[in-house]
This record gives sequence, C-alpha cells and structure tokens, in this order.
Amino acid sequence: MATNPRIQRTALPHLFALLMLFATAVAVAAPWEGYGRTYPVPRYDLDPGADANYRFASERSFPPYRDPPFDEAVGLPDPLDEPAFRSYEVIVVVNKKDNAFWGRPETLRVYQRGVGLLYYWLISTGDTGWGTPSGYFVPTGFSSRHWSSAFDAPMFWSVFFQGGKALHSSLDREALGDLGQPASHGCVHIEEHRAEALFHLIGRSGYGPVDKLDPRTGRPLTGNDGEIEQFEATRTLIIVGPVTPFGMTALAD
Repeated sequence: MATNPRIQRTALPHLFALLMLFATAVAVAAPWEGYGRTYPVPRYDLDPGADANYRFASERSFPPYRDPPFDEAVGLPDPLDEPAFRSYEVIVVVNKKDNAFWGRPETLRVYQRGVGLLYYWLISTGDTGWGTPSGYFVPTGFSSRHWSSAFDAPMFWSVFFQGGKALHSSLDREALGDLGQPASHGCVHIEEHRAEALFHLIGRSGYGPVDKLDPRTGRPLTGNDGEIEQFEATRTLIIVGPVTPFGMTALAD
C-alpha cells in the first residue's frame, strides 16, 4: 500500500529527533560505566545505594592518598560533649583553616555517639573563589551516584548539606593528590572509600526529631513557649568551621 508523501515528510523530522535523543542518552550514559544515575532524595533509605548490611572499613585507599596521624585529632574539642548536640547520633566536623580550636586545615573528623572519634581524614574544601559555607548543618539529600551537570563530573556518595554543596568522593588521581588543601568548587572532597563509608554512616544514623540549631552559632533555637524547637531530619550534624565554637554556647546566652 502506498504511503502518503505528506505523512512521510511529517514523520521524518520526528524520527530524526528520536534518533538524536537516543544518541544523546547513550553519550550521557557512557561516563557511568554501567551504573545508573541517582538524584538527591531527602532520606538515605530512599536512595538505591542504601545498604542496611554495609560493612564499615576505611583502611583501603586509592593512592596517593594517606590519612593524617589519628593522634592529631584526639586532643581536639569533642562535639559529643556539647549538650546542645544531644539529639544527634553522628557529628561530622569539617575544618577549612588552621585554628587552635578547629585544628589542622582541610581535615574532617567523624564522631559517633557511644563510640567517640571514629575517623580523621584529609579533604579538600572550596578553592579561591569557590567558598565552602561555614556553619551548623543537617543532611538535606542523599545521592550515591550523583553527577554534577554544572561541571560534568562525578559526585559519588553525595550527602548534601546546603543547596548544591555536598560531602562526596574524589575519584581522579589529581584530585586525590590535592586532598589536604583547598581544591573544590565549594563541596567537600573525600577519598572514595571514605566517602562511601561516611555516606552509609550518616544515612544509618537514623531519621527522626532533632533539636533545631542556629546555623551560624550552633545554639538551640527556642519557640515562643521557651522550649527548644525540633524537626524531622537525619540524626547527623555537619559542622563546617571555622565558625562560632561549640562548647561556648552558654557564654553567648
């Protein structure tokens, strides 16, 4: 049966558009090497990478990365001792500047309630012109296979804490060599195995009511009735310093 030439002319542009869409999809999928892309979700258990049986171990690392001496962090102020943080199960402390209170620059410490100081790692925060925000934050999104559309780069094991800023893995060898000095576009770069462990540790800290803190000072916020306000969130506090030191909140009231 003959085909109407007008239908052929109309169908050809649509067919071409479909072929272009398919070609684009293949090109976009290539960097993922068979892995599916994920997008931020508000809870860990909603992310495809969530794993209730994940086994924590950070001994492995991709060269040339090496952890700093753990003893450096042992004597630093312990946020688990701060009464204002009692509703948080995991506390992550990111430090950008050399400071007597916050310690060595470009480092990250992880504390878990009931355990104490777990990890001490080198990281990279925002380079010149790409500042990493300071303050007291809670996780706002999880994306285990995230991809930055702005920079066309992987952001695996992302835990977002303010807008598009996240804790996430650093994959390429050059970036691994930069850990310990500012080098990011505002996110916090972490060695791949450590970022994966942190993603699961934060996610498995639980989800429920936590005390609402002033993001600039870390002091609890109270309502009109004088009671501390609470809200539903992942039970992890992410502190990016230098910022108003914790442990001094009573002096500021």
